[in-house]
Amino acid sequence: MQCEPGFKAHCVLIRFHMKMLSSLTALVIYSYLRHIQQTINRNLHRAMLGGVPDSVNLVKSYLNISLGSQNPGLEVSPHLHSVYVFHRLG
Repeated sequence: MQCEPGFKAHCVLIRFHMKMLSSLTALVIYSYLRHIQQTINRNLHRAMLGGVPDSVNLVKSYLNISLGSQNPGLEVSPHLHSVYVFHRLG
């Protein structure tokens, strides 16, 4: 990002805000992933975690616990791919 003469303080503030948002986003992603993993570990029998414990399987297992028997035969939502991509970008 190039700063125009006379706008250096504004550019510094924008860079600070961008770094702050990036750090906060990473913290939210880390915290939620940790919550998912702790929930699964406390409920392994309900999680039905199988296969490679990647992001997709973690989300599926979390949904098995969260939604439980409310939705038997639940198909994975098309939005799951977005969750997976969001996690991979973080």
